[in-house]
Amino acid sequence: MSDVVLMVETLLDNIDLIIDAGIQLIIGLADGLIAALPQLIDKIPVIIDKLINAIVNNLPKLIEMGITLIVKLAEGLIKAIPQLISKK
Repeated sequence: MSDVVLMVETLLDNIDLIIDAGIQLIIGLADGLIAALPQLIDKIPVIIDKLINAIVNNLPKLIEMGITLIVKLAEGLIKAIPQLISKK
């Protein structure tokens, strides 16, 4: 059994715990954002400036990774076509 299949099976076996943890994480983030809102409001110009600079500075890397991901997914789908057809 491949590592990926084992990871998927483990994730599926623990999906309820993962969902609960995700909900708790989102609630914690929301509570933290609400508590920090007064300080965040003062920092909005700095946050936006740094976010835009980070995206612009990493745009080539982000585009390259996006293309790589699409190519890998396409390769995987092409390899899986015989299995998909045989499942009809």
